[in-house]
Amino acid sequence: MLVRLNISQWTARKEDKTATRRVETDFNCKDAGRFNKALIAQEEIKKIQKIANEARIFHYANTLPYSDDGARLLPTSNYFDYTQKLQALKCTFEKAAETFLVNYPALIEEAKARLNGLFNQLDYPPAGKIDKKYSFSTQFDPIPETLEGIRKELDSIQQGEIDQLNSDLEARIKATIAAANKDLWTRLFETVKHVSDRLHDKDAIFRDSLINNIIELVKLLPRLNITDDPNLETMRKEIEDRLCSIRPEAIREDEQTRKDTARTADDILKSMAGYLAPVTEAI
Repeated sequence: MLVRLNISQWTARKEDKTATRRVETDFNCKDAGRFNKALIAQEEIKKIQKIANEARIFHYANTLPYSDDGARLLPTSNYFDYTQKLQALKCTFEKAAETFLVNYPALIEEAKARLNGLFNQLDYPPAGKIDKKYSFSTQFDPIPETLEGIRKELDSIQQGEIDQLNSDLEARIKATIAAANKDLWTRLFETVKHVSDRLHDKDAIFRDSLINNIIELVKLLPRLNITDDPNLETMRKEIEDRLCSIRPEAIREDEQTRKDTARTADDILKSMAGYLAPVTEAI
């Protein structure tokens, strides 16, 4: 199916034209920039932004590319995990927004002292309008297959035109599936390459996420492999067997383990290169 994630939030920023003109006067310049005020302490705004960013990252990681209008492919095999996590994030987002609205009057009072001469009460919409600036929703739609399902509504269109529309739609779907498959190969390649790059850097700090990111990806891939690409599954299993069992602390503490893991990652990248070329050519 297709899914769209829509999140809106208040930026709490506004251009101060008076301050902008004063800067231009003081520095004898013109069109050098704009002075934007942070109406609310940014640590308060970032609490909500952090949740929204987490939701968007999860959304893109758990779906596949489809079109430029915001729609993403969501395999039915990943529907439950996707919706469960997004619902939890939505609840967290809405609770954070509610807390912000409760604290809104106090935050305005804090802004008076912080902004001093730049403070302007008219910059602050009433709480009822701020509430409407926060929203979090997902929209699900089926993937169109052919035009036969709406044939009765197309009686005015000639059969040849319907056939051409069907042909164009099928070509688009095939291209979309090819792009989705390429996206998975690219994710896998870039994740392993990141491991290789970090391990070859003698000054790098090795965090648990270096291996944990691979573990998360190999767990997710079976739910996103909509074409049941056997080569992708074979490569996924190889990465799972050869890299996911390595303990992050062993990489940090033992130089030989680090070198061996780097060689393993390099070997996998070489093997993967042979699969990536035909995937790219299919687009």
